[in-house]
Amino acid sequence: MRKYKLKDYTNEKIGFLTILGRNNPTETDTALTAQWNAVCDCGGTIILEHKQVTGKKKITCGCGMKSADYLPGNSFGLLTIVSEGPKVKYDSGTVRQVWCKCSCGNPNLTLVRTNNLKSGNTTSCGCVGEESRKTHGLSNTRTYQIHEGMLRRCNCPQQMGYENYGGRGIKVCDHWNPKAGGSFENFYEDMGPAPDGMSLDRIDYNGDYCKENCRWATNSVQGYNKRLDPNNTSGKSGVSFYTQQGKWSAEIHVNNEHIRLGMYANFDDAVKAREEAELKYYGWNKE
Repeated sequence: MRKYKLKDYTNEKIGFLTILGRNNPTETDTALTAQWNAVCDCGGTIILEHKQVTGKKKITCGCGMKSADYLPGNSFGLLTIVSEGPKVKYDSGTVRQVWCKCSCGNPNLTLVRTNNLKSGNTTSCGCVGEESRKTHGLSNTRTYQIHEGMLRRCNCPQQMGYENYGGRGIKVCDHWNPKAGGSFENFYEDMGPAPDGMSLDRIDYNGDYCKENCRWATNSVQGYNKRLDPNNTSGKSGVSFYTQQGKWSAEIHVNNEHIRLGMYANFDDAVKAREEAELKYYGWNKE
């Protein structure tokens, strides 16, 4: 019988699978009977039919991996992924888990669901929460949650909004960052409890989170003290050109109220009106 020639896919990458070679090959194998051994990026192995290799529809070993976010070595808060863990089955579907090592020094691995890593609900082996409960009993307070949110925005690339904080190089000072030997207690001592209706604001929005650059501020002040909108073409917050009128508009937001300051033929006059309003409502001029 004539030997059927099959293309060699050894070492080829298909999704998260790397083809290792044929599985129990015989001289009579055809495209209908040939099988291939493959290893997944998660560490799992699988035997593929030839059509699965050529069709490239099977991209994992079944681990549920949809992105490279949860490969060994990736970090989330204090946790670094070591290996794939057992999946958890629910009525709504299967949830992937990974084994993680905590940077606190705990010798035991922590099994964490990947959705909790992505959301930031789990950022340590439990050491942060346990230490907090032992020393201050404030783990259920809004101040503690603000501290945790600050850490996630700056330390976790998978956290929503990371690109505007850690992604821009904004850091949490070592004194407040548990990963650098700091603590929530230090943060609380420096800033005190979060006043009602206020949140943590960086005075210099391009600066780091530290005692010298942070304050408790109302939502109105937070909204005022932010970077120039990327869609702004005038170079001055609250000043824009209305083509139809052929004039410059000046406006400002105060306590969720949009205040129109007027229309001006001259750009400098519009900027002056805006800066006078800034001094009136906020007490300083932003850059």
